[in-house]
Amino acid sequence: MTSNELNIESTSSDIDDSNVSSNQPEFRICCIGAGYVGGPTCAIIASKCPHIRVTVVDVSDERISAWNSDALPIFEPGLDEIVRKIRNRNLFFSTDTEKAIQEADLIFISVNTPTKSYGFGTGRAADLRYVEEAARQIAHISTNNKIVVEKSTVPVKACESIKTILKTNKQRGVSYQVLSNPEFLAEGSAIHDLLAPDRVLIGGDETIEGSLAIKKLSWIYEHWVPKEKILTTNTWSSELSKLVANAFLAQRISSINTISAICEATGASVSEVAKAVGLDSRIGPKFLNASIGFGGSCFQKDVYNLIYLAESLKLEPVAQYWLQVIKVNDWQRERFAQMIVQNLFGSVSGKKIAIYGFAFKKDTADTRESSSIYVCRYLIAEGASLHIYDPKVTSNRIHLDLSEQTGLSERELRHHVQIANDPYEASKDSHAVVICTEWDEFSKLDYELIYSTMQKPSFLFDGRLILDHDHLVSIGFNVFCIGKKPPKNQFLNQKMNTKIIRTLTNEIFYLALRSPILAHTKIETLLHQYNTSDKHNKIAILDHIAKDYHPDEREVTTQIQKMTSTNFIKDCQKIHASTTPKYAELFRLIGRQPDGVRSLVHLRADLLKFLPEMESHEYGKRMSDNLQDLLATWFTTGLLKVERVTWQSPCEIVQRISDYEAVHPIRRWTDLKRRLGPYRRCFAYTHHMMPNDPLVILHVALMDDISNSIQTIINRVSKQSDKSDEIQKEDSSIIKSAIFYSISSTQLGLKGIELGNSLIKRCVRQLHVEHPQLEKFSSLSPIPEFRQWLTEELNSSSTSLMSSETRTWLQSLLTTQSTWHLDEQILADLRPILMQLCAYYLSKIKHSRTGYARDPVANFHLRNGAVIWRLNWLADRSERGWKQSLSIMVNYRYYSFDEIDQNSIDYIDKKTVHIDEQISQLL
Repeated sequence: MTSNELNIESTSSDIDDSNVSSNQPEFRICCIGAGYVGGPTCAIIASKCPHIRVTVVDVSDERISAWNSDALPIFEPGLDEIVRKIRNRNLFFSTDTEKAIQEADLIFISVNTPTKSYGFGTGRAADLRYVEEAARQIAHISTNNKIVVEKSTVPVKACESIKTILKTNKQRGVSYQVLSNPEFLAEGSAIHDLLAPDRVLIGGDETIEGSLAIKKLSWIYEHWVPKEKILTTNTWSSELSKLVANAFLAQRISSINTISAICEATGASVSEVAKAVGLDSRIGPKFLNASIGFGGSCFQKDVYNLIYLAESLKLEPVAQYWLQVIKVNDWQRERFAQMIVQNLFGSVSGKKIAIYGFAFKKDTADTRESSSIYVCRYLIAEGASLHIYDPKVTSNRIHLDLSEQTGLSERELRHHVQIANDPYEASKDSHAVVICTEWDEFSKLDYELIYSTMQKPSFLFDGRLILDHDHLVSIGFNVFCIGKKPPKNQFLNQKMNTKIIRTLTNEIFYLALRSPILAHTKIETLLHQYNTSDKHNKIAILDHIAKDYHPDEREVTTQIQKMTSTNFIKDCQKIHASTTPKYAELFRLIGRQPDGVRSLVHLRADLLKFLPEMESHEYGKRMSDNLQDLLATWFTTGLLKVERVTWQSPCEIVQRISDYEAVHPIRRWTDLKRRLGPYRRCFAYTHHMMPNDPLVILHVALMDDISNSIQTIINRVSKQSDKSDEIQKEDSSIIKSAIFYSISSTQLGLKGIELGNSLIKRCVRQLHVEHPQLEKFSSLSPIPEFRQWLTEELNSSSTSLMSSETRTWLQSLLTTQSTWHLDEQILADLRPILMQLCAYYLSKIKHSRTGYARDPVANFHLRNGAVIWRLNWLADRSERGWKQSLSIMVNYRYYSFDEIDQNSIDYIDKKTVHIDEQISQLL
């Protein structure tokens, strides 16, 4: 900012002298509230309008004394110079509110409007008690007409509330005009924003009196603001514009912060992405700097006000949309703290960490909602020793903020927090330096000197992206930052080792003995360590947990030997405790975390994938079985919900329907839309612990008869649903059959848990309620292991299912790469042979271990109570169809509800396979 920009002397062009003459009485302004808005705003008005007397009043003697001293209560570049020149000339600071109100022609209300911490709207709505008090005070004192200007950040319709208070409490003969004049100041650049605003917004009543009041306030701003930048609106628009402006700015910050996480995972640079995006003239470069999150008095408060307004208007999707802006901001702060803990070997307990910056942004001493406070809170909870340096924030302010956030007394807090006088003092003997505020001086420090005084290895975490990371790496720092992968030439090998995991898990078990709540943060760290590891380290972690926390065989033997008849129950309990692996408790603790069940599902999926490569294979298998048993208790049928997915369902679940389709891949969005449209149904089994993540997906076609091929479904449904581009209504008269043509289980981690055993039955009931005329329910299913079984049978010398000539012929066909499957004569000769073998395979071949049907799809439908009804030759002539089942597909038929239930019982209890006469004839 140049000295010219801060020039406070008025020029002839600044003032419209036609409106003021020496014969006119002096125009007087009173501002109630001497804070971040009232003080700087009135200083600029007084400096640009020397003929106007401006008085700023406040109930705080301490604050007014500071404004009248050389140590102003707030720091803003350029403010001190302006105040010193005009204070006690035409700018006054006083506690005599009554006198200032009585003498004023125009009154600004610039009091604090914090977010409510009590009652209705807690954590959302603005607390307007100070605005109300100011309005009542004005009404009580004023004996002549006033223009009252709402300057505080307030929700929509606050002007109406002020008008009501003034009108119902006014003295006889007094009238008021209430205007909305929201501020658009950014702390740290408030003086520049006031001198050269993008716009000045004034809202008032659309009456003659209202227009005159707007003109009077506009006249004041016209002393230095071009007239075309002064916008006039009604009060609603003015009030809402302020909230929306801050909400949009907060949204941009949260948006780029979500991209920073993607950049860290992929190797992109968020700074480069932001620059590329910002060059688009439709977007622009401002507020695209990734960081540890936004702070300050306005952004979060105004977004919450907007959320509360939307909730009050019953606009829940709007409220939820803006709530995500806040949630992302909170997540970014926590994520940065986790980055620090994770990379300091999973623990910061007792470690000295230097915090550079405590204000929410540079060039201000304001700490309200500063992200630094939240990062410090997380680190204090982890046991870190913080040494904080900020060039403007006082030590008392730091201790008060942290005491409020942590719940610790200031005395207790001093065991965890020390305030440094300079950055070099803060970093001496520290393990890490953490940049939390983008003060310019932090980019000019001697980091070679800082590095020489730190513990080794030395870490630096840049939460504001203001440093030269390559240079820091060349010095020897291990650098981690928002929105960028660590530099490739890292000094420290970041690969995890068993010692780190052992330390973390032991801390978890120790804290959990006192209370599972205490272990929460450590579990988060463990999960983050695991999820960010590569395959090699994930296997090492699983090996360690499976082997080191399995039951101690010696302890089990000892407990058995000690068993006596006199203490039988107690001894049984001891034996049970000794045979229960310790990792079972770890899994239960993880399951209690937010999203913990999903983490366990993914953990078991990794176990199943990595089991062949684990050193402790047997231990790993037992751990997988133990985790399967635990997950089975959470994913019982009664806890699962069947919901229909449509094109109007949340985008997240629609995308997953596409991603998870295993039987008939979805090739384009029109294909997906058709499968969710008329004459189709898509049902998903979901669980409240994994919202928007379907566990089993069932696709249904509504037709006039049971289909015998996939192509028939495609042709008939397309003919029914694609008559025009408009959404078609279904013709119930042609819906006689429901065909279950695709069933997909989506979660490898839930393998072995019978999720879908009642899915078909529940969907049949749901479809029957919707279409009572439905007569037939059937699947059209693949036979995924038929060709594999047939190949095994052909290679067996003891097979009795076919003659040797047939066996030799089939072997030659199945092992050749020729196009025999296009030869109609060969296909005609093959049909009776393969159909008979397939019927035998489905109805007679059992799994060697369970005794149920070997074919997994057959097993699924038989458990659901189906009958093997019909085999369909050349039903799936795709490459996949030939590869799996030699083009054959099967219809599993579902009859009456009573028959379905009985068939299911017969199969599960007696392993009885029910088949139709069509199948019997093939056998």
